[in-house]
Amino acid sequence: SHEQQPSQQTAASQRPRLTSDISQGSMLVMTWNVAGLMSTEFGESTGKPTRLAQFLQQREALDEPVAILAVQETWLQGDDAPPSIDNYRWYGRNRTHIDPRAMRGSGGVGFFVHRRLTDGASITLECNSYGGAEGLLTLTVRRGRTTMTFINVYGEFHRRIHQVDKREFLSG
Repeated sequence: SHEQQPSQQTAASQRPRLTSDISQGSMLVMTWNVAGLMSTEFGESTGKPTRLAQFLQQREALDEPVAILAVQETWLQGDDAPPSIDNYRWYGRNRTHIDPRAMRGSGGVGFFVHRRLTDGASITLECNSYGGAEGLLTLTVRRGRTTMTFINVYGEFHRRIHQVDKREFLSG
């Protein structure tokens, strides 16, 4: 017996589709530990904002846009702004407990969310701090009768200036 290969039409119809009607079709959700969006410990550009934008734009050009990209270790601190990427909105949580001797930021989580998902939707962010951790961000998207919740988690270590109760964080 010969196993049939899916036709191009079948394969194309199974690709993730991000439509303006979030209750229909499917969507591509990804995660990426970026280990620094903006600069290295020496203040040099990581080049990651450009690579990140290129990746998201390439997916869009293939008609397979990423609906949500969850990123960890942004290294953004306080009021730092993330890179601006066409067709995406940023929802993030920057590190606030920062060692004044640190050469760069650490931690930080966020979501790049495609505008097709956010336009006309109600967006809610929750920044819970179970065990004192800042690596948890919950994003809820509501449109019509459809509600989707996405959770971005980065497990943190104890830091000299900020203690994290890992057990409480994990049970939160």
